[in-house]
Amino acid sequence: MVNAAEGGPRRLRTLRVAYGLASIALVGLYPVLPGTGREFVLIGAIAGAGACVAYGRRRVRSDLRSPWTLLLGALVAFLAAGFALLLPTHHATTVRWLIDAVGNLLVLAAALALIIGRRSRDVGGIIDAAVIAFAAGSVLWVFLPHRLDTDGGFAAQLDLFVVVVAFAGVLGALVRVATTGVQSNPALRWLLAAVGIAIIENILRALAGADTVSQTVAAELSIVALAATGQFGLDPTAPALMRRQPTVRSERLSVARLAFLCAAVAAFPIVVGIRALLRHDTGGALLAAQGVAVAALVMLRIGVLSFAWARAERALEHQASHDPLTQLLNRREFIARLADVLARGERCAVVFCDLDNFKAINDIFGHDAGDRLLIEVAQRLTGCVQPPHVVSRFGGDEFVALLIDATDEETEAIRSCLTSVLARPFEQAGGAPVGISIGVARSEDATDPDELLRAADRFMYAEKTQRRSAPWPPGVFPGQVSDAGA
Repeated sequence: MVNAAEGGPRRLRTLRVAYGLASIALVGLYPVLPGTGREFVLIGAIAGAGACVAYGRRRVRSDLRSPWTLLLGALVAFLAAGFALLLPTHHATTVRWLIDAVGNLLVLAAALALIIGRRSRDVGGIIDAAVIAFAAGSVLWVFLPHRLDTDGGFAAQLDLFVVVVAFAGVLGALVRVATTGVQSNPALRWLLAAVGIAIIENILRALAGADTVSQTVAAELSIVALAATGQFGLDPTAPALMRRQPTVRSERLSVARLAFLCAAVAAFPIVVGIRALLRHDTGGALLAAQGVAVAALVMLRIGVLSFAWARAERALEHQASHDPLTQLLNRREFIARLADVLARGERCAVVFCDLDNFKAINDIFGHDAGDRLLIEVAQRLTGCVQPPHVVSRFGGDEFVALLIDATDEETEAIRSCLTSVLARPFEQAGGAPVGISIGVARSEDATDPDELLRAADRFMYAEKTQRRSAPWPPGVFPGQVSDAGA
């Protein structure tokens, strides 16, 4: 027996399978029907996709439904365009192409609303991908046959332009969204398939001319694109597309990305210039060359600004994550990295270090000497703690190291190195060594960053207490024994 919780998803899976089989049946039925029958098959495919999108729209929060509403409006326009062909007037074809163009513009708006609604942090990358794909569509548009003297004339060409050029840009943006998300979304793949197949269908229709076989294949591709749209509407993961998602790629402009953008912007004038040269139009070719030069200069200017911005951003990030005196990681950044390592389930160890004689050095030699000593200590510590391990100035004279995936032997070797390097004389301390107390806690001891740090701190203070209870070694800071330590 199926319980209520399982009933909904199971019914939805059954509905999706049934819709898919019905779409396959329409694709197989289309070639064997006469002209009017074919139009009704297309109308049925549009109506089915519209019903699926309307069903999916109901499962989305009311304030996030705009992509589904626009997509539903596009399907209504396609339905009206299909009925327009049945009108007993010689303007029926022109009306059909104009309404179809409106529908395609609504699909474009729906895709843009979806991209904007996700509030992606990769806005720059999405725009770059759209520009490059838009340029590719523009070049393709130049080479497609422009039959303005056929039925529909300018209206048909407008519809083809919207699909080939605008849809190409949307497809590029959607591909970027799909490839930068941490988790893939099946519903987004259905939408990508629908847009991609629609572009192929319209290109094939433009190239087919009077070839009935190619026109039939193009119509079947249209049914497939509508079926993918319907599956998008039925997919239970579709509402998640409107949630803000983290991205795994950087938004910064690299040299390679700038080169691609320059090529994208210059592609259209290059193609126009080549066509002008083939027609012996030197004036048109020179204007196209000027367009290429302007595109290159604009991209160069953008690149200079982008790299300056990136340098400033890196400087600010460094200031926010590093101690200004020692240039080691600061407390906040260290805890963030420790939390990330623990969240990934990696084995690690935290080494908590506290200087034993720092207060005495400050009292005898002054704070400037103390600051110089802390810088020297940081340099010696980083000599022991090599990447991928990191070391941080945790505060005052406390330093903490994060040893990532280190064996017990490696941890003990680093601990011995830390003790050894600080036992050497410091010029800032008048040639005296600086003692260090060390506590080590491993990820097996705690799973929370704060707990792990507290455990390492307890072990460090236990060692410091033991060191203080031992006889004071002769010499170093006479009269300062009671003040030594943190």
